[in-house]
Amino acid sequence: MVVADLLAQYYRWAEEDYRETPQVMYAIRKAMEWVGAAGYNTLPVEQFTPAKLLDIQAILKTSRDKNGEPRYCVKTVNSYVGILKQAFRWGLVREVLPLDIANVVSALQEVPSLRKGGRGTFVHKKWKEVPDAVIIKTLPGLSPTFCAMVKIQRLLGCRPIEVRMMSVSEIDRSRDSEGIWDFIPENYKTEEYHEDDIKFPMGKIEQEILLPFLEGKAGDDAVFSPVEAVKQHKARRKAERKSRLTPSQAARDRERAENPKQKVGKFYAADYYRRAIERAIEKVNRDLPNGEKVPHWFPYMIRRRAAGAAEEEFGLDFAQALLGHRKADMTKRYTDTAYRKREKLARERVNPFGEN
Repeated sequence: MVVADLLAQYYRWAEEDYRETPQVMYAIRKAMEWVGAAGYNTLPVEQFTPAKLLDIQAILKTSRDKNGEPRYCVKTVNSYVGILKQAFRWGLVREVLPLDIANVVSALQEVPSLRKGGRGTFVHKKWKEVPDAVIIKTLPGLSPTFCAMVKIQRLLGCRPIEVRMMSVSEIDRSRDSEGIWDFIPENYKTEEYHEDDIKFPMGKIEQEILLPFLEGKAGDDAVFSPVEAVKQHKARRKAERKSRLTPSQAARDRERAENPKQKVGKFYAADYYRRAIERAIEKVNRDLPNGEKVPHWFPYMIRRRAAGAAEEEFGLDFAQALLGHRKADMTKRYTDTAYRKREKLARERVNPFGEN
């Protein structure tokens, strides 16, 4: 058996065990991709030694994005390496792997994780909230679907995955006569700590944003559907076309429709949501006067802004309720409460030295 065969079987098992946690499946796929990038797909499993795993760890640590910045932080590198360790443990326990390579599997578990602050490592800076003014400047560069996703996430304070995976069946309109809908995610990150379902009440503002995306849909249909967005994009391009469509172009369009290079999923992937915002920022910045620039931001910063706004307007307990935290200490990490109190002191402090 080669490494690719083991990982393929592990992935099929994980699809059942982690089918409700797409972020885990995404991490497994990425780990598998880097095994291939390192050239170890066809390596016999008994030859996948700790040295090979260290090679993959080093490749991940030194990988750079298109801007020359580190691609992965310490946490992500350790996560991908951990997945590969787990795959080999899984194979041994379920006797997918021969028992006589137990020593190899055991040796792989001894590969140390990267340490924060270690040489060549990269640690993400603490996420800050994105100001509403920055979000508003970015919106014109987003498609209608992504624009609605950003607005809903900002209003509800939910996680990016919750807005990406929102389905029609998760929207309870039984209290429509009271002017309230409830968004009840089927899967929630901290659901094991909550006795009841997590509900995000939605008023008139959220309802008006969502209504166009609910028409003609039911059940498990995605509210923010990539398939629908692609159809709408093609329809807009067709309507805006000024020249006549030639037979050869029509044939190419049919070929692409029948054999797409990239299949569109039911829901948006995490990377796609983030990249849509990045592209919108680039687009908006091209049209801004010299000297003006929309700074880089990403979806998780929206949740922090929602928490900060709730804390500013209503207090920390409301921000805690919005985010669904059990303890206020966690919410304080989102809202910069201590800094805002220090800022208030700085603005209102009386000079103790009697000087102006």
